[in-house]
Amino acid sequence: MTDTGPGVWSGWRSKEIRITGAGERKPVPLEIRGGFTSTFLVQPVRSGTEGRDTGLFILTTSGGGPHRVVLPPQFDSLLISRQRVGSEGASGFHRWKVRVVSGAALPTLSSETVEGQRTESFTYSPPTGRTGPALLHYEFQGRGEIIYCPGTGEPPKTVRTSTYEERAGTLPLPHQGYVTVLTSEKWKVSITP
Repeated sequence: MTDTGPGVWSGWRSKEIRITGAGERKPVPLEIRGGFTSTFLVQPVRSGTEGRDTGLFILTTSGGGPHRVVLPPQFDSLLISRQRVGSEGASGFHRWKVRVVSGAALPTLSSETVEGQRTESFTYSPPTGRTGPALLHYEFQGRGEIIYCPGTGEPPKTVRTSTYEERAGTLPLPHQGYVTVLTSEKWKVSITP
């Protein structure tokens, strides 16, 4: 593994990396890239614990583009597992890269509908004077996952879609925080004003 600066990690082999500032009761926004011809599975873990099935997201990198996720507050590390590579080697086509990003680098959720086809994370802040939770409306073309990480340090709330009936729905957002849309298929999200 090569460290390329504070809050930045890269490599081409399977590796567990400890994320700077994670595990301190606050979510940490991350940008993750895999190589153009390689695939990596990325899963949040707590360092030093037995068993790796956290029940939370597993991101599959593809195509070398950025995937933005938020590491929930109960985790302090990422487990990166190399899955496929076009040929052996450690060139930029086969490497992974992880970097911590600021919340300001993420797009903000609003009442306008946002569409995409790649894992993406958003910041959310309730409008001033709002008394109850806002509702996040989501719609997936296929399977997908919504992960809401409150900025208060509470555990994340997760919605997974697996059947046609579950591909659209709502999720309450009571506090400021982050919303991650995790899928490789088309999706739409918006917030009730």
